[in-house]
Amino acid sequence: MAGIGFELRKAITRGGIGSFVKVAFSGIMIVAGPWLLSIVGITTIQRFMSFAVKEAPEHFMGVIIYSYAWSMVLSGGLHFVYTRMMADMLFSRKEREAAGALVFFLVPTFIAALAISSAFAAALDAPVADPLLFRASAVVLFVSINLIWLLMIFISLLKWYVRILVIYTTGLSVSLLLVYLLGRAAGTAGALAGYAAGHLGIALLLMLLSFIAHRPKEVWSNARRFLTYMKRFFPLFATGMLYSWAVWVDKIVYWITLGERAPGTFISLFGRFDIAVYVANLSMIPGLVYFVIDSETSFYLALRSFLVSLGRGTYAEIQRRKNTVMEKLTQGVIDQSFFQGVISAALIALSPALGGMLGLETATLRIVLVGVFFHLMFLTLMNFTFYLEYFRHALAGSALFFLVNLAGALTSLPGLPLLPPGVSYLAGAAVAAVFTGKALFVSGRRMDRIILAKISGV
Repeated sequence: MAGIGFELRKAITRGGIGSFVKVAFSGIMIVAGPWLLSIVGITTIQRFMSFAVKEAPEHFMGVIIYSYAWSMVLSGGLHFVYTRMMADMLFSRKEREAAGALVFFLVPTFIAALAISSAFAAALDAPVADPLLFRASAVVLFVSINLIWLLMIFISLLKWYVRILVIYTTGLSVSLLLVYLLGRAAGTAGALAGYAAGHLGIALLLMLLSFIAHRPKEVWSNARRFLTYMKRFFPLFATGMLYSWAVWVDKIVYWITLGERAPGTFISLFGRFDIAVYVANLSMIPGLVYFVIDSETSFYLALRSFLVSLGRGTYAEIQRRKNTVMEKLTQGVIDQSFFQGVISAALIALSPALGGMLGLETATLRIVLVGVFFHLMFLTLMNFTFYLEYFRHALAGSALFFLVNLAGALTSLPGLPLLPPGVSYLAGAAVAAVFTGKALFVSGRRMDRIILAKISGV
């Protein structure tokens, strides 16, 4: 993601506020487009279009939340390996091969998502006027979301920021318009069809944009490359799987133990907590963009200079540049925590008003907001470990996040003292951030010896 960070920096340097706003909003879409779509869409529909889903609102919400949750949980590990493959190809300036890899991943993802969602949709017996349309829309939505996750990684290499922004905003607008129109005409099934159609449009347009920019090349040769990457970077795959489960495991446990089942379906939701999580996650988006603009780009430049010095620099120069990397790392973590801390503190102070507007408990919203702060810090530190290839640190941090969150959520089982919802998520994210930060800084002081040992095969 450092590429778009450099473009944002150029926009700031040029002093053009219009250029900065354009690229900044595109950066938000690239970093968190699907999440923003779901959160803004759900909030808008709940506040202003509830009539469109009044026939079966819990079924409508359930399909959307489950689609996003399970698309991440089932493919998180694959996304991490795919991102690494893309990064290596782009570093070698093999854009057409990267487009070929995109096709290679899109095809099996489409087939798998279609098969999984069709099986689950067959079990949906929602009390709507058109059950077949409801099931078909659920399938289209799940498939579209899975494709968008892959496409948003690839489009980060493109510099067509206005087009990316237009695609996302148009898709969201069309989605909401169709929810309004089809919801009036066909009830909840129509509303879901409209919501899914907007996502499908985004997926198709992003795909078109990607292949206009770079014509795919050597599509199926990626099968061997993928197997090589899976073998070499299996800790990265495991990290992606554990991280995705860590983020969602408490929600899944609460759905099973405390949730209310939507009649005629397997879908169970824990409404007062689910919506608080969605709202609180919005607070992460500015922090993610800040990371891309400042923390990541500064660290990347220092790291690149250090790596170059390993091949031709003197010992003194290597140590000096290593110290610069550590300084950038330290400053990046401090600045990131301060930036996100200010946002989180402001929202915590405003949580009574926000909770009143959205019908949420203030205490739950505040707990989740603090959890999102630590979650973002862990995500920041985990990305730094990826740059240094300290994959085991990221894996251990994700495992801690998962285990602590799971253990805390299991207190919702009958007969156990229930922790307030969100506490396990907060605790898991905090433990993961502290552990990963400590491991990263300890190993960082020895990065020259670690890297040279890898090069020499020691």
